[in-house]
Amino acid sequence: MLVLLSADCYYYRLKFSRNGQISIAGFCDISQAEPDDITIWLPHIATKSRKLLPQDVKNAKYIISNVGEEFCRLVEQEQECISWSNTKRVWKRAVQGVREMCDLCDTTLFNVHWVCHRCGYVVCIDCYRVKRKMPSRTSNGVFEEHRKWLPCMTGKNHEPDKLMLTSIIPADALKITRDLIHHVRRKHSIKSSCICTEPPESSDTPKSVENINQELSIDSAPVKVPIVNSTAEGRLSLSYPQDVYRQSTYLSASLDNKTLNTYSDDPLSLLADVAAMAPSTNGPGLLSEVKVNGTATVEDMDTGGGEKKPCTTLRKLLTRNQANGNLTSDKQVHEIVNTAMDTAAATQKRPLNTGPKNHHEFAHYQRRNGTYLSGRVEAIPTCYLKETSLQYPDIKHSWMCEGKLLILHDPQHPNNFQLFNQRWTLGQPVIVSNVSKHMKVEELWTPEAFSKDFGHDRPDLIDCRRNEPLNGYQIKCFWDGFEDQSKRLTDADGQPLILKLKDWPTSEDFAESMPSRFQDLMSALPMPQYTQRNGQLNLAGRLPEFFVKPDLGPKMYIAYGLAKYPQSGTTNLHLDVSDAVNVMVFVAHEKELEPDVMKLIEDSDCDELMKKRITDDGEIPGALWHIYDACDADKMRDLLNKVALELGMELEPYHDPIHDQQFYLDKNLRQRLADEYGVYGYPILQCVGDAVFIPAGAPHQVQNLNGCVKVAEDFVSPEHLHHCFNLTQEFRLLSNTHANHEDKLQVKNIIYHAIKDAVAVLDQSESIEK
Repeated sequence: MLVLLSADCYYYRLKFSRNGQISIAGFCDISQAEPDDITIWLPHIATKSRKLLPQDVKNAKYIISNVGEEFCRLVEQEQECISWSNTKRVWKRAVQGVREMCDLCDTTLFNVHWVCHRCGYVVCIDCYRVKRKMPSRTSNGVFEEHRKWLPCMTGKNHEPDKLMLTSIIPADALKITRDLIHHVRRKHSIKSSCICTEPPESSDTPKSVENINQELSIDSAPVKVPIVNSTAEGRLSLSYPQDVYRQSTYLSASLDNKTLNTYSDDPLSLLADVAAMAPSTNGPGLLSEVKVNGTATVEDMDTGGGEKKPCTTLRKLLTRNQANGNLTSDKQVHEIVNTAMDTAAATQKRPLNTGPKNHHEFAHYQRRNGTYLSGRVEAIPTCYLKETSLQYPDIKHSWMCEGKLLILHDPQHPNNFQLFNQRWTLGQPVIVSNVSKHMKVEELWTPEAFSKDFGHDRPDLIDCRRNEPLNGYQIKCFWDGFEDQSKRLTDADGQPLILKLKDWPTSEDFAESMPSRFQDLMSALPMPQYTQRNGQLNLAGRLPEFFVKPDLGPKMYIAYGLAKYPQSGTTNLHLDVSDAVNVMVFVAHEKELEPDVMKLIEDSDCDELMKKRITDDGEIPGALWHIYDACDADKMRDLLNKVALELGMELEPYHDPIHDQQFYLDKNLRQRLADEYGVYGYPILQCVGDAVFIPAGAPHQVQNLNGCVKVAEDFVSPEHLHHCFNLTQEFRLLSNTHANHEDKLQVKNIIYHAIKDAVAVLDQSESIEK
């Protein structure tokens, strides 16, 4: 009798000898997987308990349109690696609750990898490729010690061609999912520029999910994988804005230069685009004409649901009140046109793409792998409140950063997604204000409340100015000085320390350690489609319970005000592998810092509308943010390496000036970044109740002006998953001791299971139609 192992030695099969002894009977083969082993890898959903909703289909299409190409890229990489070996593949059974990792770079294993059959040494696709193609020494003859493969237990070095080609995904699950995604793309007209070799189109469609499950005797009803982006369990449904199924226009060199030129900074072009809008009877219309690669195409993407009544002239459009059909006065028309012209003239002061335009001009930064980020090809679209108010009259919003930063004022409005998605797709940050009005701030989020509940805890405190940890202090000492400088801990010179409490709680799940606060936060977070753990568009939630899910928070970021030290940051320039939303729940008004705060605000690069929140509206500024486009990260690295050399610092290999959080960009450095590289950020003053949405891969820094209590939740959105994928490759090249080196996000598994679930929904919808 043969037994497949499921413990530490789960590569092997075991057998019982005649005398009852257990011995090894060779390695497992992918064809020997049982139905239970295949279930988690195949597209299947439990739809017998309820009817598949139309919103499920829309969400599935949206995920495939944004993530499908990354999935195909992943499959092509797997197929290429399999072609390197002529030997039979070994199958390693996945073990629930175990995250398989490369022994060399700590990247999470997705499927194909290589294993030493003697000692079990494991290397991933990327490490194997490097070892296979590159010499063991660098160009200057120095051996790469931290990338040295460990020797085998036999004492000999591991050679790539001696390792076993191994797979985790059993049977033909990967091929089945790939064939199905191409089928549903054609069936549902989902646009893509797929890079993989598609199977030839024929009259015979791929086997349906139901047929596959029947062949494997898999009952889909008890499967615990939820319908992708379901509206069940109280989740909100969402309506998509124009051009919902088109590839993200967030530009970077990691994608093909296939730009969607939907917007223009030319005010006349902008007004002409507005004139092309077709309002419906039930709500604001959407642009009926868009430009793809300079070619105009007409698409019927109106979401209003009524008969279209195109405006024959710009004046008729501007004078029509879309809400009730009333006319707008000529004075209001003139105000709209004048506002557009004035704002466009102001934004023309900032040149686009000045400085180095490609990596050949970078003198101080060299990317070790992948494609250089080249910046945006098109200018960031500028918006004007009086125009967007006509399009979205029911959504309270405003524009700052010269019309490029969206602020939504009603965090609970059901239609926020329409405006949010337009800017989020472009890779821009978004602010949602008034979030704290829906939270129990006085009861749960004040210094007194935290001191009462957790005063005896001893977490690590950090000295912001010296970036040094302080150990052994009760957290009550931190909270006592939060609003009273006289009660703060002091340094050797008797000066009050500027302390911060980062990533608290550090190891425990926030939901378990602070359950009441977790529930309060989750009930108030805006854009629940993204920010909830099981949100419709939070792809991290697509990982089945079988896997070790990444810790995406919430985490708290709490620190004293740093306004007296304008060249120091509470959090230095860095970027994150996932998207995040950061909510300001409490600000300590330190009156003795007011002159310093106002000076910093004046030098912050914020526009006048942003400053008026403080000077005219009386809001207390909590933190100053500077967020940059992800596609400008390489330009920023080149500048920071240049500055490091100017300061006499040594550029260490396998380190990164952004990932290492070495710099805070003060006014002078921000000016150099603009003058020498043409890179401008989004300066943001975060006040109480503001939720700042930060796209994955976007470099950003934070300086607390007053004492702040912030709480952040990470998520993985379809629009920025390509950045998550590329950043995982960046992180694996960092030194082994770097905090970001380990692949904790498991982005390849997220891609696979997000697509798997989306394909299942669309396949099921076809079955229902039949």
